Amino acid sequence: MGIESGEGSLRKANTGSKSVSRIDPKTNTVVATIEVGKQPSAIAISEGVAWVANFASHSVSRIDPRTNTIAATIKVGGSPHTIVARGTDVWAADRSGVVTRVDTKSNGIVAQSDVVFGLAGMAVTGNSLWVADYDRGRLMRIDLESNAFEGHVDVGKAPVILEEERIKRERSG
Repeated sequence: MGIESGEGSLRKANTGSKSVSRIDPKTNTVVATIEVGKQPSAIAISEGVAWVANFASHSVSRIDPRTNTIAATIKVGGSPHTIVARGTDVWAADRSGVVTRVDTKSNGIVAQSDVVFGLAGMAVTGNSLWVADYDRGRLMRIDLESNAFEGHVDVGKAPVILEEERIKRERSG
């Protein structure tokens, strides 16, 4: 998503200005504007750190929450438009179906999976990364230990937003 909350702040990707705004929701003010890559399209927050998918820069930026500056930029290939984070991992995905896993400790690429064309969103639950296949109406599952495609669940037309509780319901049946 282009807006995310965490650590007492909101962060908004400003696609037209190559920046992210950090907003204090208590005072309704922008407290920082951080320059990132071209066309920031999505933000994820994990362990207090904001991660930004930069669509036109083919990269992911790590924002240091103490200084509101870029701590790292990782080239991921493709044009990432969605991103999720959990613990020490970040996953960025482009519309061609390539999902890139980044280790937040080393800022290095752990794996790349070519999953699906028409990727529309992602969520992490348990030991799986779920990827919404907009074109085929299904959720694709990537195993987090092997980084391999492990199957799919048909969910109907145009899945876009994934939520952990919804995935649990769909898996249990």
